[in-house]
Amino acid sequence: MKKKVVVLGATGSIGQSTLQVIEKFSSQFQLLAITAHRQSDQLIALAQKYSVSEIIITDEDRGRELKHKIPSPFKFSYGQEAILELVQRDEVDIVVNGIVGSAGYFPTKHSLLAGKRVALANKETMVAYGE
Repeated sequence: MKKKVVVLGATGSIGQSTLQVIEKFSSQFQLLAITAHRQSDQLIALAQKYSVSEIIITDEDRGRELKHKIPSPFKFSYGQEAILELVQRDEVDIVVNGIVGSAGYFPTKHSLLAGKRVALANKETMVAYGE
């Protein structure tokens, strides 16, 4: 049975490397959703390349701008709440967090509280909030 994965921060170097690994091991992993902060064009290109149906832009202003411009067949949402809801879904097995800096803290926290396996790609998420 394939592990279902979401990649947070897919447009960064960690995210893009993760997408390549998932593609290489596609018999073991299924990509459910990818996210970016503002880079919508790059996010859409990655979604098309890797056949991902759901994309999320975390920047609320950018998300509102794009709300009616995202081409189908993509399911599109935006904002921090959209990511927190995504990582808690029952079908998600693994959350790869490539979000830069301490912005990755809350998605990591919610993923762990939901019992998800988290692949964390930055130290700031671990050290920024103390114990």
